Amino acid sequence: MSARVAGRFTELRRLGEGGMGSVSLAHDHATGAACALKRVHIADDAQAVARLQAEFAALSKVRHPALVEVRDLVFERGTTPVLVMEFVPGLPADHVVPRGDPEMLVRVALRAAEALAALHDAGVVHGDLKPANLLVSPGSPDDVRLVDLGLAAVAGHERPAFAGTPGYAAGELRRGSGATPATDLFALGATMHALLTGALPHSSRSGELSADSTELPSDARALEREGATQPLVSLILQLMASAPAERPRDARTVVRALARMSPSAQRPLLARLDAVRFVGREREIERVLAAHRGSAGAPARVLVHGEPGMGKSALLDAVAVRLRGEGVCVALLPAQGDGLHALAVTLAGASGAAPPDPQALRDWLDDPQFGLAPEPLEALL
Repeated sequence: MSARVAGRFTELRRLGEGGMGSVSLAHDHATGAACALKRVHIADDAQAVARLQAEFAALSKVRHPALVEVRDLVFERGTTPVLVMEFVPGLPADHVVPRGDPEMLVRVALRAAEALAALHDAGVVHGDLKPANLLVSPGSPDDVRLVDLGLAAVAGHERPAFAGTPGYAAGELRRGSGATPATDLFALGATMHALLTGALPHSSRSGELSADSTELPSDARALEREGATQPLVSLILQLMASAPAERPRDARTVVRALARMSPSAQRPLLARLDAVRFVGREREIERVLAAHRGSAGAPARVLVHGEPGMGKSALLDAVAVRLRGEGVCVALLPAQGDGLHALAVTLAGASGAAPPDPQALRDWLDDPQFGLAPEPLEALL
């Protein structure tokens, strides 16, 4: 694969394909980094595009160590939407978590529940949680990412054409009710069952499981045979309850339950505080955005300062993603290296043209009339 997407990305190989889109590994010529591109199959109408843009805007506000980063939304040939995401080189959870290893299952499930909590707090549901969408770094069960956010939906803007993956979809989702935080929790329970036993839960197919059932379900017996403790069995069965009201109240309730089962699986305190601090930086992000919006087209300068490791780069990344969601062309220029090359590639991608020669761009920037007339730049593109 060598096609150039949006004038900026070169596809390297296909990573996967599903009913709602395909994912490819790509090289970002603006940053020099690898990324994942997801072509999202949507209806060719303004309402579907607006829904996708709303989903991207919501996802752009979410940053968590257990979530893949969604960085940009571009349109291939002006029509096909493509989500630009962080490339995660891990393996699917069902390739890493051994059958009959409840301790490792709890560690991976804890990360998945943390990721769901971050999404749900932002008003977003994943819609297709399953082992293939949990990537685990080999040898590090604590390094887990929830991926494939191309199906995520903002509350109240569900995708009516997708009813989840069979075996992991709650009954109400299969019946067309739309994805909700409760359907994500059901999928988490079904995923935990599949990882521990090596088989899909019977209840996820029959929809007959009830949390107050007095008879020990076959799913419970299968979990116990694989070494699951009673608290773990109870949690998985509650997650897979047929009635949404019988499932845990929210993802954070699940996080606390799993943390009690394996205290050592919790992230170090500083890491947890850092995740909360980043997610809560809406005020700082809005201050930078306000400077841009209030500039009326004139240059706006904002100084972001702080100690090394405080998240300055992550903050600017979040601002850039938010602006892209508003249709603004954004170029993040590296402090070291050829920033002009990154600028040239970004501008070309926005215009759909081939990148200009960096030296020609440098000459244009050095012109005394720089910033007074746009015609020289348009000529370059």
